[in-house]
Amino acid sequence: MREDSGDIEAAASAIARYLSQRPQASDTARGIAEVWLHQRYALATVRTALARLEVRGKVRARRLSGGGEGSDLLYSAANDRP
Repeated sequence: MREDSGDIEAAASAIARYLSQRPQASDTARGIAEVWLHQRYALATVRTALARLEVRGKVRARRLSGGGEGSDLLYSAANDRP
């Protein structure tokens, strides 16, 4: 299935809005897709949107503690500090 660029940008905008209203929020890509975005976008679309936001310096990703290769990443606003 091919991802739609418009959906990716819409998801990225929705994520950025969510974080601007809740700057301390953090979640996995699956949690963001299901809870923040109410399953409006496919998980692959949300992951791509998060990657774009990370490149733009809007979000940061970090491995969940104890997570090895392939473990989930936790996403938060780039200005959020642990």
